[in-house]
Amino acid sequence: MPRAKGTCYDPGIHTTLIVRWPGQFAGGRVQSELLTNCDMLPTLLDLAGAEVPPQVEGRSFLGLLDEDDYEPRKDIFCEMTWHDQYNPMRAVRTNRYKYIRNFGRRPLVYMPADIYVGPAGEEMIEDFYNEVRPEEELYDLQRDPLEQTNVFDDPDYRDVAWRLRARVYNWMVETNDPLLYGDYPPTKAQRERNEERPMDNGRPHV
Repeated sequence: MPRAKGTCYDPGIHTTLIVRWPGQFAGGRVQSELLTNCDMLPTLLDLAGAEVPPQVEGRSFLGLLDEDDYEPRKDIFCEMTWHDQYNPMRAVRTNRYKYIRNFGRRPLVYMPADIYVGPAGEEMIEDFYNEVRPEEELYDLQRDPLEQTNVFDDPDYRDVAWRLRARVYNWMVETNDPLLYGDYPPTKAQRERNEERPMDNGRPHV
């Protein structure tokens, strides 16, 4: 719903993973360590006893599943570029903080087409589409788990803000992120879908 799909807020990036292997993994456990989708392939290769090629992104979390040695991640990166329309953002999440770097002049919260035209979207249009999204966001997830208070400009969080800003920038450099060079055009399929999307009702974006 709003502030979920199509965003880098936790409801937009949090996915449940259920793992079951009787006789191999102890059941009845709930783990809260930070993982990413790119960790799945190294884990499956590790489980099969195969070597993980150096060019494969991610890291195995087999040790977490079989209760062997496992060093938790300190952070994970996440990104959004396109859904129904161009909406670029990059983010890093630690166990306590979330930093989001937004690109371009866009609504405070972009809503995908199916949400925009539904009852929830209708209720939130005035709140989300009459204000411009800040260039940078920082949330203290321990104090503010719903990510409602942006503390990026709070002097008490200056060191955290600059450290996580650098983490995202360095990650973009390491991955040769196209956003480093400015906006980039949609694919033919993205452009056609964007032109056909049933949203906005004539309402211009801020």
